[in-house]
Amino acid sequence: MQQTRRAGVVCVLVTLAVQCALSLASAQPTQSIPSGGQIVGHVVEDTSSAPLPDVQVFLHPQAALPGRPASVSTDQSGTFTFLAVPPGSYRLGTNKSGFFPTENIGSARVTVADNEQVTVALTMSKGGTVAGRLLDESGRPLQNMWVGALRVVAGEELWQAHPAGTVARTDVFGRYRVESLSPGEHVIVANTGHGPIGAAAGGITDSITYFPSTLEFAKARRVMVGPAQTVLGLDITMMRAPTFEVSGLVVDDDGHPCIGLIVALDADWALFGGPKGRSRTDSEGRFRLPGIAAGRYALRVTNPDSAFTGIDVVDANITGLVVVSHNH
Repeated sequence: MQQTRRAGVVCVLVTLAVQCALSLASAQPTQSIPSGGQIVGHVVEDTSSAPLPDVQVFLHPQAALPGRPASVSTDQSGTFTFLAVPPGSYRLGTNKSGFFPTENIGSARVTVADNEQVTVALTMSKGGTVAGRLLDESGRPLQNMWVGALRVVAGEELWQAHPAGTVARTDVFGRYRVESLSPGEHVIVANTGHGPIGAAAGGITDSITYFPSTLEFAKARRVMVGPAQTVLGLDITMMRAPTFEVSGLVVDDDGHPCIGLIVALDADWALFGGPKGRSRTDSEGRFRLPGIAAGRYALRVTNPDSAFTGIDVVDANITGLVVVSHNH
C-alpha cells in the first residue's frame, strides 16, 4: 500500500512537471523568421574567371524607392548574399577599383519571390587608366582639383557622353589618375570646384576645362583607352573661364514680389554638376547670381511647388528673368 501511494505521488509530480513545461513553452514568444527571398551570386574577372573579392554589389529596386540601395561585399571566393529580400524585381550593380562591369553580363536583372533563392553570376573587366597633371596657365601644379572622364559612345554632342570610371582629386604636384575606364573614346574633364584658380584668378570660380586646354567640349581631344591599358602624360592646362550673372524677379501667382525666398542654380552637366549658386530675394523680390560659368543650368525657387526653369548661359549675362513661385 505504501509503495502504491509513492508511485501515485511520483506519477502526479511527473504529470505536473509535463504540464508546467508545456505551459512555459506556449508562453515563450515565437521567434519571427524574416520574410522574403535570397539572392546568392558570384563575381569573377571576365578573361581569367578568377573570383573577385571585395567587390561592392548594389541591389537596385526596379521601382524607385527613397534612400540608398542595399549593398554587400564579396568574400575571398567572390561570393555575395542578399538575405530577406522583399519580393519584387531588382537590378544588380557592381563596383571595384580598377574594374568595370562587363557589358551585358556585368549586371543582372532578377525577380525574387518569398522563400525563393535566386542565383546569379556577374563578371567584371580590368579597366583602363588615364593619368597626368593639372596645371594653371603659368605651368604651376593645381592641388585639390577634380578630374574625371566622359565616355563618348556616339555623336559629337556633350549630352551624348556619359561619366566613366572613377573621379580623381589632384595631389600637391597636380597629379591625377582616373581608373576603371571601359575600352573606347574618352574626354578628360577637369573641374576647379568651389574657389578661384590660383592667386591671380580675378574672380574666376567654378568652371570646366577639357583636355588638353579648352572650354569647349567640341574642341576636346579624344583619348582612346584599350582594355587594361594605362595612358600616361595627359597634362591639362586649366583655363580661366569667364563668368556671368543671372538675375531676375520672383513673383507669386498674382504677380506680387516674393520676399526672402532662396533661388538656387544647379548645373546640368554630365560631370561635376550640382549647386553652383544661391541667392535670397530682396524687398522687391529680386535676386542676383554672379560668378556663373557658361553651361546649361536649372534655376528653381526653394518652394516645393515651384518647377525648374532651364537656362543656358552662353557668353553674356542673363537678366530680367521672371520666376513664378506657386502657392507662396
